[in-house]
Amino acid sequence: MNARSIAHKALLGTSLVSLLLMTGCLTGSATRTGVYLPPKPAHAPIDVYMDAEPGLNFAEVGIVSAKGTNYNAYMDDVVRVLQDQARSLGADAVIVTDTWFEEDVTYDEYGYPHTRERLYATGIAITYL
Repeated sequence: MNARSIAHKALLGTSLVSLLLMTGCLTGSATRTGVYLPPKPAHAPIDVYMDAEPGLNFAEVGIVSAKGTNYNAYMDDVVRVLQDQARSLGADAVIVTDTWFEEDVTYDEYGYPHTRERLYATGIAITYL
């Protein structure tokens, strides 16, 4: 392996770590509760409805949830995780039903408090009929 290849891999690794730090840590889950559909491709569009149902007939595919940790996890990031989870169930859209923040306060060895916010969201993955 030459020096150029090593430098390229190091740059790629650094870029990935930076991306993770910028978006915060994000996790999600999906539970199938309705019809079985094959997963959609990674970049298939997934519609998002915030606290509203679409004006179309639909069937429930599953329940999706997402959690963002760190101060820099934004609602857009968490919604993208919901979309990814809905995509894994083969859904066409997700109805976001609830969002909330939770705070954890920890104290370091000097007694200084450190607050860590967690942003949560849940939704219903649906398919259009």
